Amino acid sequence: MREIPEKPYYKVSEVCNYTDTQPYILRFWESEFPQLTPERSRGGQSIYSKQDIDLVMRIKRLLYDEEYTIAGARKHLADAKGGSGTGKKRSTAQKGPSARKASSIRQEAEMRPSARQVTLELDQIPRERYEDALEEIAHLRLQLKEAEAVTRRTDGALRKAEQAAERERNRTKTAIARVEGLIQKLS
Repeated sequence: MREIPEKPYYKVSEVCNYTDTQPYILRFWESEFPQLTPERSRGGQSIYSKQDIDLVMRIKRLLYDEEYTIAGARKHLADAKGGSGTGKKRSTAQKGPSARKASSIRQEAEMRPSARQVTLELDQIPRERYEDALEEIAHLRLQLKEAEAVTRRTDGALRKAEQAAERERNRTKTAIARVEGLIQKLS
């Protein structure tokens, strides 16, 4: 993350630069995360505060690094905003490290998507992002076909080399046998 200068508001382009995101991602996250509500300029453009930028970075970390779903990240942020002083959190903190870890794993599992949730979330993906993914998939399929062709050619060349090596071994054995026969005749 780049160093963020202190100022009251930041434009979308600045936020994208500081957080290494795209404007359409920010717009999508604004629609998905009620916590991310930048103010609007007189011209209607989003203007972000330092806290908004920090929130964008937390959302990005949850989605990309920790692999939460949108719903899971939204729930995680809502739980975090609710305060860490809830009874559930306190009782977990009072238990030993393994109990805290088990509780953390359980909470994370609850936030991971089921197959039904994934299907439902596909309908919410922006068209541009969907088309980019389809293009990437087509590109990867092409790379896979090329790799398979190279593998087939390599396998064919390997079989030919093994056959040639076997022929050479047989020739060598025959030559050795002849030489040994000649040596016995001469002795």
